[in-house]
Amino acid sequence: MIGGTLDNCQRLFDRRNRPAWVVLLVCLSLTLVTWYGLRVQAMKSAEQQFELHVRDVVYSIEERLRQLSIPARIVAIADIVEALTAPPTDPTANPAR
Repeated sequence: MIGGTLDNCQRLFDRRNRPAWVVLLVCLSLTLVTWYGLRVQAMKSAEQQFELHVRDVVYSIEERLRQLSIPARIVAIADIVEALTAPPTDPTANPAR
């Protein structure tokens, strides 16, 4: 059985199979390069979409603040600052304890 396995390995890496190995390595390399390029492109696209969304949210907040009266603006801004600077809460924590 071991001799048969050795013969199979020798046949697999035989000189006549070198073109097949070269084709396999070239195709794998092209696949990896293409995958990496698409991954980078997807990350850039996601980042651009995120930045656009952030701009929309900031614009909406600013527009809403413009519509409020001066005292209401101060309270709203204080609430926003407090929300942004508050430590994160643990959603799994039980407040009854």
